Amino acid sequence: MGFEEEFFEILKQSAIKRRDGFIAKYGTEEEMKPGDRSFYRINYKDTTRVAVRRFNDKINCGGYALEIDERMYPNESTLSRYVSSILNTFDFVRLLGDEPLKDDEYLVFYRFIDYEKNNGINRGHHFIKVGDDGLVIEKNGYGQARIFEGWHRRYDGSPEVAFAVKKDHNHYFKSGNEVIELAEGLDFSETVSKSIEEKCNLFSYHGHNYRLKKNKEGKILIVDDNDNKVADVQSNDEGISVRVDDDKIDYVENLTGPVKPIIQNGRLINLRDFRAKRAKSEKGENNR
Repeated sequence: MGFEEEFFEILKQSAIKRRDGFIAKYGTEEEMKPGDRSFYRINYKDTTRVAVRRFNDKINCGGYALEIDERMYPNESTLSRYVSSILNTFDFVRLLGDEPLKDDEYLVFYRFIDYEKNNGINRGHHFIKVGDDGLVIEKNGYGQARIFEGWHRRYDGSPEVAFAVKKDHNHYFKSGNEVIELAEGLDFSETVSKSIEEKCNLFSYHGHNYRLKKNKEGKILIVDDNDNKVADVQSNDEGISVRVDDDKIDYVENLTGPVKPIIQNGRLINLRDFRAKRAKSEKGENNR
């Protein structure tokens, strides 16, 4: 049983329980007073309709795509911080980045309007979910899930994020809160600053591991697992600043991989490319 079926069944059983409780209190439909009877017909009699309504009301695009019984809203001002907060909160979500998609994962694509870059204008974000057959599904707010109809024009130019989400992660149906509280997210500079403050030379950011080291001149450098420099740290009276090398910015953010999604008529038509990338990776071929 998939996420939708399981969630719907839980909501339906809850509706049945509430209906039985109402009948126990006010009697059968024929025995109810007119006002109670009207309330019963709207809110309790048709348990399937009630379950559908509660399903649509309870989760939005993020809850649907990540398969959790919550509504998710951006709690950070920048994309980097918000991606970090998602990764901090959900251990079953990772950035696809330049890693292979695994058999027990599915794809989620995400776009976010950066509040700071847009001066707080035209806010918004949206998640879409890709099935094993390549069908792309979206859920807008309180609406019903539907085949993806394309990104709204307000997302034109917005960066796209590729998430890999564990299937059957069993995280949903647990908190009972209407809006999930996401853990605090940090951007790369803030992550470096925290590592220095905690006197820890090793840290990770958006799926990549890094190390702080000093060069011969005593300057602090940030290097990857292969000892390649990705950034340097500069200090002054106001604190420290981090400068990422121009050719390493995409690597550091790690928001997408070498395969870019091509969606036509509600389907990810190059899903085979994502799977082929995985097969090549398992053979030890370099796909970066």
